[in-house]
Amino acid sequence: MFQKYHLSRRDLKNFFRCSFYRITNKLQYPKRIIPRNFYKAKIDIQGLLNSQALFVTRRLDISFDKAFNKHGNELFMREDALDKDDIPNMSMNLMGGKFKDKDVLYSPFGEGSKNWIPGTKIYLDNFLDKYKVLANYTLIYFMVSEIHNITVPYSRPKDRDSEKLAKALANATYPPKSLADSFEFNGRALVLHAPTNLNYWHTEYVIMGNDDRVPKNRSSWREELCKSLINNLLVVNGVNKLDIPITPIAPQWYKN
Repeated sequence: MFQKYHLSRRDLKNFFRCSFYRITNKLQYPKRIIPRNFYKAKIDIQGLLNSQALFVTRRLDISFDKAFNKHGNELFMREDALDKDDIPNMSMNLMGGKFKDKDVLYSPFGEGSKNWIPGTKIYLDNFLDKYKVLANYTLIYFMVSEIHNITVPYSRPKDRDSEKLAKALANATYPPKSLADSFEFNGRALVLHAPTNLNYWHTEYVIMGNDDRVPKNRSSWREELCKSLINNLLVVNGVNKLDIPITPIAPQWYKN
């Protein structure tokens, strides 16, 4: 009973503090996108994609004309709109749930952007100074089916690590190819749900090499892989607006 009373007091404290800050315009963050303690740990993106069309959006902190080029009446995403350092693990937002286009102007950082621990109750009054409100940004949209679960060939120079990996994958369905001074592997590009403390609808664009994520480092093969992914997959599928309506995500996909 004491625990319930304690939690109730905490809920009330959060409510009154947040109400006061909203009235005084010191709090603007959208409560609807915050994880609830009865939400699922992760949304099954592949399962959801099998049942409906899905979209993600990426906020670009650049002007519109630096993100898109116009040819006639058509707009095309520029190759330099995304940087290779944005990938892998590029942040995006899943559309169709509680997240709205206008929510991209809120940019969590620090504790606000850390991974949400499933079952944890988030009190917004603990994060009042853990987000920024942006003035300028450009939105880009991707149809998940066009960029998710895509085979990504990539090369790694022959060294101790790549030879060890090639040996381990020798009997795989698609074994690596041994070239003169490198191995050609097959990875996968995936959209994975990655809820944070201030955004349950946060996703990441992950590159899987073998069974592990391709690391975010400065190795030359990783940089070449990311540039290829941007130019051959993301740029050709990125659009500035959606021509078809977004299908709402049913609660059973994200509520326990």
